[in-house]
Amino acid sequence: MIKINRYLAHKNRDITNIVFSVHFKGNRIKLTSKISIPTNDWDSRKQRIKPTYRLHSSYNKRLQKIEDFILNTYVELYDKNPNIDDYELKNIVRSFISGKHKVNLDIFQLYDLYIENAKKQNHLKKSTEGLYINIRNTLKKYSDDSNQKLLLSDFNSELINDFKEFCYDALGNTDNTVNVKLTILCSWLNYAFKKKYIQQQDYKNALKVKTHKVESVVLTDDEVKLIENYSGIEFENTKFWFLLQLYTGVRISDISRINNNNIDLDKGIINLTTLKTNKQLYIPISNKLNELLLTHSFEDYELENRWQYLDKIRELCNTVGIDKLTNKVSFVKNEQVITEVEKYKLIGSHTARRTFITRLISNGVAPSEIMKITGHTTRDAFDKYIRISEIEAVSKVKSALNGM
Repeated sequence: MIKINRYLAHKNRDITNIVFSVHFKGNRIKLTSKISIPTNDWDSRKQRIKPTYRLHSSYNKRLQKIEDFILNTYVELYDKNPNIDDYELKNIVRSFISGKHKVNLDIFQLYDLYIENAKKQNHLKKSTEGLYINIRNTLKKYSDDSNQKLLLSDFNSELINDFKEFCYDALGNTDNTVNVKLTILCSWLNYAFKKKYIQQQDYKNALKVKTHKVESVVLTDDEVKLIENYSGIEFENTKFWFLLQLYTGVRISDISRINNNNIDLDKGIINLTTLKTNKQLYIPISNKLNELLLTHSFEDYELENRWQYLDKIRELCNTVGIDKLTNKVSFVKNEQVITEVEKYKLIGSHTARRTFITRLISNGVAPSEIMKITGHTTRDAFDKYIRISEIEAVSKVKSALNGM
């Protein structure tokens, strides 16, 4: 199938270059190794440098590495097209010998490089890394299902569209979920392009899915009381952190940053610098929050990782009876899908932040004042958190009109 020989370029010279001769399917190409040695130190029978040459060990390893690369490249090209272009093979190997060739990584090798670089740059949050791991696992499932290695050079529009269908059909993902996965995948491939692991960006047009605004749930006052009244041991840890979020409105990335050093019970203030925006917040300590802080010690409660915390929140809400059937609106391939699910299945850590904001709005606190507590910098971003029903809105407007 393929035969690779090594020989000296000029046997009649004192010092000469070692050359590779590659034979395959009636073709023959010659490649210089860029390794020159004294002619007398070459073993033509073994096609190796003799031990008499002081650099024989490192040079022989280099020769073997080049030969292995030629063979592996041939196999990769043959798998794509049995009619191998000898010019393409020659150029790839030449690039490798000159040190300019970038190895054709698979997506999982790229993931490792991307994560390593992000950690070196000190801009990888634990929550973000958890999300990256989730996307990596999705790609692994797709790789196993399609029996593909997922080399970077294969990431074209056709492969990405097939990956989308896998997310929809095999995993039951919505448009918004698929968009998150594609956005992260795009950032990895952009990194590969920047580092010259790939030479083109024809993957970009396929890495788009239309997103949709969907309503997220909030907890009612009665549902918050159900959580407050929970007295079991199994979810005691989760109850503490979730109530802390419900009483402060902070993101999950900031909840563990609340500690005895930034709590001033005398002044009734928590002084917190947010991780996401690096903004300093002054959060008022309500009566219920004050009671929680006085009766509990941070040292007694360990915050689970993001995904464990999410699961525990839902288990807690299910246990206390927040299980009313609720419409879940989602979009799949741009088509609206409405399903009825128990409410606890829609609750997550961010539900606490939405509930905090919505309850304050319902009690007449101005959005501009709430934004100073939550750290929102734009009204558009803030408004996404407000979840007041039409019935509540009509009642409040009617009440205000009657009071005029």
